[in-house]
Amino acid sequence: MNTFADNRSTEKAVTPCVAADGVSGNPGVKCDIDTTPGKFKVDGLDAGTYLLHEITAPDGYTLNKTVYQFTIDSDGKVTWNGGWADGDTAKEMNANLIPDANNGNAISDQSTEVTWYKVSSEDFDSTTYLKGAQWKLIRTKDGSGSSVKDEAYCIVDGNGDGASKDGSLICPNSDSDADSGTDSSITRLTDVSKVGEQSGAVQDIADGIIKLTGLKFGTYELVETVAPEGYNLSTTKYTFTIDQNSSAGATVQISFKKSDGTSQNVAGNRIPNKPGAEMPDTGGIGTSVFLIGGTLAVLVATLGLAEVRRRRS
Repeated sequence: MNTFADNRSTEKAVTPCVAADGVSGNPGVKCDIDTTPGKFKVDGLDAGTYLLHEITAPDGYTLNKTVYQFTIDSDGKVTWNGGWADGDTAKEMNANLIPDANNGNAISDQSTEVTWYKVSSEDFDSTTYLKGAQWKLIRTKDGSGSSVKDEAYCIVDGNGDGASKDGSLICPNSDSDADSGTDSSITRLTDVSKVGEQSGAVQDIADGIIKLTGLKFGTYELVETVAPEGYNLSTTKYTFTIDQNSSAGATVQISFKKSDGTSQNVAGNRIPNKPGAEMPDTGGIGTSVFLIGGTLAVLVATLGLAEVRRRRS
């Protein structure tokens, strides 16, 4: 058995690959001799049958669990035989499961994925989600656990205009919005929760569901910046971790710290808001109504008490 190592990276330096033969049942190493990141080329393989599978996914993508089989004949011709989607080679091989020959034997990985839902605290299990929330997302650690600085993102449910309730822009659509007073270091992410049934294209429709794909590996902090209409802003700081197993079939668990410092999972990644309404401005008609109503209540209570006393006397 040999391990093939991609000796190139577009983001950071990696340890140079050193070819080695397998010893005592331990796999050997074959180095990638292609100069293009993401492409592999290995030479020096003997004639025989080989199994190929991914052991480390690129950052922002999930691990491809498929095991592919290919053979090399005595003339050096390579033939792809098929594969096992779940990696279990004890099962029958799927002869149609081979790399895409039309694209240079391409083997695809799926993007990482995380989803959460906005619900009312008074109807937590409802499938009618609260629309229009906005969020700030900060990547605090990378995939190795090292601290990350100045990596902040914002998200708008349905990819709306990104304005707060007072009209100020807090989630820019592009770098050109930086002169509006928005922090230019924040990057806007696309909510992909709503897609067309036929086209598969993202639809910019708020639905109370946030789905993000392609997040890099690491630990993230999530806070709400604009609440759904008619609800109070949540002040809870949520966290989640993205790794190479963060696929659509494996839910990324969102959690938060309780007052005693212990961590608690968010059930179903359903993040609640408490119903509430904004009070009218001080001195407005709403305040006047409350004050007049309060005065009347006091007067009625006082007069009623006086009437009782007078009758008793």
